[in-house]
Amino acid sequence: MGYSFSIIHALAYSFIGMQTLYLGVYYPVYWNTAYLIVNSGALGGDEDDNGDKQEGTDYKKIAKAIGQIRAAGIKVSLADINRSEFGFVPDPENNQILFGMKGMLNVGDDIIEEIIAHRPYVSPRDFINKVKPNK
Repeated sequence: MGYSFSIIHALAYSFIGMQTLYLGVYYPVYWNTAYLIVNSGALGGDEDDNGDKQEGTDYKKIAKAIGQIRAAGIKVSLADINRSEFGFVPDPENNQILFGMKGMLNVGDDIIEEIIAHRPYVSPRDFINKVKPNK
């Protein structure tokens, strides 16, 4: 036979496959949010334990995923400085995904943490006074 799986091995993967299918069908906002979180690189920082650069945000994958998600009828909102988190966040009441700040180009982890720490902002001037961005 060359290469094959035992029935026990195949059964275990079948259970995982069915659970994955169930989540994708009945909880599409959560499922697609998880997909965007993984592709945005929001699960880890910019450096690993050794100080080596980790693989960063793949904007091409994010753009492709957002196109597929919108085609499925789920809205992906713009980033909101007062509501967005580090990664993408599900908003099932509005059938949408709130865009995460980690998915934005040229916005580093340190500035995201500072933005979140100084919320809420009432105006662009309030943002500049509280965060003091350098770019």
